[in-house]
Amino acid sequence: TAIQARNLQATDFGGTDLEGCNENLIFTRPDIIQEIHEEYLKVGCDIIETNTFSSTSLSLTKYGLAHLTEEQNRLAALLARRAADKYSTPNQLRFVAGSLGPTSQTISFTESVTFETLQENYYIQAKGLFEGGVDYLLFETCQDTRNIKAGILATEQLFAEKGERIPVAVSITIEPMGNMLAGQSVEALLASLAHLDLLYLGLNCATGPEFMTDPIRTLARLSPFRVACVPNAGLPDENGCYLESPSMVANVLSRFLSNGWINLIGGCCGSHVDHVQALVELAAQHRPRIPSPPHHSLLSGVDYLEITENVRPIIVGDRSNVVASRKFKALIGDGKFDEATEISRAQLKHGAQIIDVCLTIPDRDELKDMRSFLRFAIKKIRAPLMIESSDPRVIELALTYCQGKPLINFISLQDNEALIRKIVPLAKKFGASLIVKTIDSDPTLEMAVSRTRKLEIAVKSYQLLTDKYGVSPEDIYWDPLVFPCGNGDSNYLGSALETIEAIRLIKEQFPRTKTVLRISNVSIGLPNGGREALNSIFLHHCVKAGLDLAIINAEKLIPYASIPEVERKLSENLLFAAGTLKARAPVAAFILYYRSRKSSEQPNKRNQTDPGSTEVENRPPLLERLSNFIIEGSKVGLLEDLTAALKILKPLEIINGPLMKGMDQVGKLFSANKLIVAEVLQSAEAMKAAVAHLEPFMENRDASNRGTVMLATVKGDVHDIGKNLVEIILANNGFKIVNMGIKVPPDQLIQAIREHQPDIIGLSGLLVKSAHQMVATVEDFSKAGITTPLMVGGAALSSKFVDKQIAKAYTTGTVAYAQDVMSGLNLAKIIVDPVQFEAFKTALLKRRTEAIASDALRKPTTPFIQLPQQRSQSIPILANLPQPADLERHILRTTP
Repeated sequence: TAIQARNLQATDFGGTDLEGCNENLIFTRPDIIQEIHEEYLKVGCDIIETNTFSSTSLSLTKYGLAHLTEEQNRLAALLARRAADKYSTPNQLRFVAGSLGPTSQTISFTESVTFETLQENYYIQAKGLFEGGVDYLLFETCQDTRNIKAGILATEQLFAEKGERIPVAVSITIEPMGNMLAGQSVEALLASLAHLDLLYLGLNCATGPEFMTDPIRTLARLSPFRVACVPNAGLPDENGCYLESPSMVANVLSRFLSNGWINLIGGCCGSHVDHVQALVELAAQHRPRIPSPPHHSLLSGVDYLEITENVRPIIVGDRSNVVASRKFKALIGDGKFDEATEISRAQLKHGAQIIDVCLTIPDRDELKDMRSFLRFAIKKIRAPLMIESSDPRVIELALTYCQGKPLINFISLQDNEALIRKIVPLAKKFGASLIVKTIDSDPTLEMAVSRTRKLEIAVKSYQLLTDKYGVSPEDIYWDPLVFPCGNGDSNYLGSALETIEAIRLIKEQFPRTKTVLRISNVSIGLPNGGREALNSIFLHHCVKAGLDLAIINAEKLIPYASIPEVERKLSENLLFAAGTLKARAPVAAFILYYRSRKSSEQPNKRNQTDPGSTEVENRPPLLERLSNFIIEGSKVGLLEDLTAALKILKPLEIINGPLMKGMDQVGKLFSANKLIVAEVLQSAEAMKAAVAHLEPFMENRDASNRGTVMLATVKGDVHDIGKNLVEIILANNGFKIVNMGIKVPPDQLIQAIREHQPDIIGLSGLLVKSAHQMVATVEDFSKAGITTPLMVGGAALSSKFVDKQIAKAYTTGTVAYAQDVMSGLNLAKIIVDPVQFEAFKTALLKRRTEAIASDALRKPTTPFIQLPQQRSQSIPILANLPQPADLERHILRTTP
């Protein structure tokens, strides 16, 4: 906001190509940045941010400045350091936050950059900021937890090299649907980052403080960290004005402070010196929150999962394990990784809340297979993952793909401490819980069978993990081992009862830890007809003893109460048999009973099959299935059903019928906040596959082209995540796309329009000044006689701005506002349909005419901020402390 208020020209930024690159002002106009820092310090703020929000090589590459990344960050830090030191006094120390923005990549659903590349970019930026003297590093406006993890690892690398640590803070931004852009809720994020030692965790940007109420309240209740709230001054109106005054923002934050929710407050987009002054006065009136988080066992993927005593057992679906599922192993062996993820999704549909992932096939490259599988899985599986491997390299790779907090299965004392020494540091580095098996290095029987020996090994393991490695008890999940109870091995007679009682003993000894078992091991070697009943009965008794997690095929669970008494008795006699020769009698009885029965007679046997099965019982009708493929973003079985549909419908009838019906439903679900962006993109991929399959059967290959759309980010703006998402969605819905890229001036657009003759033009921009650039662009369109329908979208746009500014300037054509990617798709479909488009234009004209008439009756108001603004650096204010102020200040490095 402050930079925009200077009305800078292209020459201030270093030329036309660099216009809008605020970070380059460190080189070209350091005097302006110094003035801005001092303005905020004069009104009493405690912390100023460096002018480095977009100063990674990834972002600066778009301006041709990547080679200056480290120097830019260092000079920006020195400039802020100089200002902070100038205004520091013994009674009020001033601090510098090194600002690290989200970059232009959201790697959980885009693949244009790797985790390792992102980590390298953050390292270079953090190094410059560190050497320039910042007091702490702030990852802000974060949209993807994988990005945060890459950044955190970069700082750890830096601190190790420098031999000195400075604090790190994280601030996320929440989308209108209540999640981060990559899908995580505040609770899921907390689970992902709980292993860190953050200075604070908070929210910035978004739409204004009122919208932040629920996530801030959640952070205050659950977070082990201090909580920051750095909101926008609302959203810009049709004139680019931010409408929330200093008193309005302070009023909402006052409620947060009165509730004891907050440690730091500040201003983001649209805030200016008066806002910060109001917050300085507000901070002096309140005491900050004192973190007192509860002890919880938390896991997360995109979704959040708390492991509680009230809901047991949590089901871990075991079909995405090459040892447990022959079908899954065959798909991995054939390289059908996308199809393999459908097995995981089937487990979730049948009640699994965690997915077990194991890709250890001796004659294959496990590392390569894990990367290939997780590339697809993280876009489809919202649940936490259980990563099962004995190779630390594979585990580390898998952890880079997890947004959330997964489980690592397994560690033990089998080789004394060797495996623990390799894997536990990875769990602490990335944030993961650990499954610990009751195995040690005993030369005769390393796997504990008796309850007392299981407990003995658990005690040794607990002491080692908590005392030496600092593992939290809540992150320990005991696996007291399950052995086959009916395979004739005398060593394991009575072992089922020992495992049940071991659960009870371990939970009593370590109440803050959890337990987990691979249930189906108990029935290995017994007739298939009886295994499901035995598994379910064993699970029932384990849960009564305190079992928290059960690894089992979620599709094969039989409710305990529905198992006939005679079968229940047979199973319980077998499970509870003592370890003597007489105990063999229950085994014989069990085998005799089930071998004498046909599988078709089995009660309660589920009529479920693996994905891709040809079984048709209970399946929806063909056309409904085609819609469901799109809604679920699944391609398994899609091509077969499309081939069947071609016998009754023409290709275009299939596309415009069930497939488009499915995509329409995706739009509705997205609008209702029931789908995240990654899931929408999976639906688009399924649509793309369907159209590709149908095209060879069309009489005219071009018939599937619904029209040509030209997309561009306007002059002065380098942001293209939203535009690129629109490209994916439209392209997979039958539109031909001409993507002009970023920073496209009007004259280039006009030339391209005349060359490509698009049916629709789409203009995108994130910044408020980009909205005004759209006005200038369409004015040039009008002068050039362009009449092509125009769609506009971007974070700074509003319907009113489009109506009053852009539409008014585009005198030769029609302008439509696309609020999000799915509304853009709906608009595109309307525009290329002549009948619908005429009706749309009539309705649009009527609404705009009525709005103008209504505005004419209103009294004029004075906007709070007159000038356009880009997404600014947030400026948090450190609240006063209940204890001596110096205690908090010692957390921060104060030496320049």
